[in-house]
Amino acid sequence: MEDNLLKQTETTETELKNGVKDCYGVIYSSDGKRLMKCENKSLEQYQIKDGTEVICNDAFGFNLHLKSISIPDSVETIGSNAFSFCTSLRQIAIPDSVKIIGTRAFNMCKSLQQINIPKSVTTIMYGTFSRCLSLRQMTIPDTVTTIAHSAFFRCKSLQHIQIPLSVTAIAEGTFLGCSSLKQITIPDSVKTIGSNAFQECDSLEQIKIPASVTHIGECAFYGCKSLQEIILTESIKSIGEITFEKCESLKKIIIRGHFTDKVKKMLPKELQKIAKRVEYVPNAETLAAIEEGLRLMKDPNAKRFKSIEELMDDLNSDDDEENAK
Repeated sequence: MEDNLLKQTETTETELKNGVKDCYGVIYSSDGKRLMKCENKSLEQYQIKDGTEVICNDAFGFNLHLKSISIPDSVETIGSNAFSFCTSLRQIAIPDSVKIIGTRAFNMCKSLQQINIPKSVTTIMYGTFSRCLSLRQMTIPDTVTTIAHSAFFRCKSLQHIQIPLSVTAIAEGTFLGCSSLKQITIPDSVKTIGSNAFQECDSLEQIKIPASVTHIGECAFYGCKSLQEIILTESIKSIGEITFEKCESLKKIIIRGHFTDKVKKMLPKELQKIAKRVEYVPNAETLAAIEEGLRLMKDPNAKRFKSIEELMDDLNSDDDEENAK
């Protein structure tokens, strides 16, 4: 289905010649379902016609004066480079009807500060939002399962982004050059972090790698000059070359688990000196099992605990009360 929708974004010279041009210089297919090309490079605002289903490849590409555009809820597909180099575009709302946003669709929309991804989208394709220099925030819905190579490449104003549990991999160069990125949450669903994924994220101070991650690619955190602390786990099977090179502020590497020596040996010798082992901390499932055990053994109205530390404090307080007696 996805391939069929993407195929509709392609246009030919014949189709453009036989298309219907409106008074704004925008060419539609004869049936009105495909917006094929905007020839008016001075256009500043535009409302796409109701009934349009496809915005074709390069449709508004290099329209340097386009500031705002309205997309009707009949649109299902936005083609590759559809708004690429629309450097003045400040505002755009993508309706829930959109299922596919093509590669580099909003590349170099350097004035765009905020954009929504509808829940109907499952893939953020290669370079979709690359070099959106003013993009400050982004919400990725939990319907997205794939974030492709360089999706947010050099989004220099992006400060925070949360990756949903539906995503299993952070691809190569996904956040490369996001120099304002201060915080990112990597969910327990992620298994691999690709090469250059967070390279030159200059403002990133801490990163916690969940136990689900087994592979970290080359240069994944290269040049993160504000990075002070990294939390790894014993589940790591490979760390690429120069992954943490040029991390000038790195002072602490914590490796969680019982069998951490193999992970420590994957690090350069100078980083092995600051790597410390921390005993295994139970995950949510284990914690839930402990809680259930307490409920069955001690009290049918057992407390719910937010963390292992809270649970241990409770146990210790019980012991103190027993000793006092």
